[in-house]
Amino acid sequence: MEVINSIVFMVSAFVGYYMPIGTAADSYKSSVGFQTQFEYLLTEDFGLDVTAGYIPWSFENAPPNWEFSIIPTLVGGRYYFTSRDMSTYVGIDIGLYHTAIKKNVEKESASKFGYSFLGGVLFPMSDNLYVNGNFSYTSISTTGYTFSYIALHAGVSFTF
Repeated sequence: MEVINSIVFMVSAFVGYYMPIGTAADSYKSSVGFQTQFEYLLTEDFGLDVTAGYIPWSFENAPPNWEFSIIPTLVGGRYYFTSRDMSTYVGIDIGLYHTAIKKNVEKESASKFGYSFLGGVLFPMSDNLYVNGNFSYTSISTTGYTFSYIALHAGVSFTF
């Protein structure tokens, strides 16, 4: 990644495939969701980011009119291992996961603390356009229960 005047911003949009693991896999089906990310690259190797997304979930054995969703709002950091043709990275995000569950006409909302560890790769398509993909593990703390999932994200990133 070329740093211009040592300030670079990156905006990314992802489609993700989310797979519940552990005890969450007993109750929830895999899902497709979306994420956007705004990142400020402090150096060529390190960036700080803000991420938001939307993940709808389906239940394994529940009535069809039950709905569950998670809206993550996170802050984090990325460390880039830059090479000539691509950049790989590792990162961590922490923040709030806003959950909403709707059972028939009853709706409950809550915000839970969680974190994600991830690793990914950026492939340059042009000077300011990248194909961006990553794999992440997420853990959300709830009272007496941990909701965990792994995700595969694919998207595009623009630098300016």
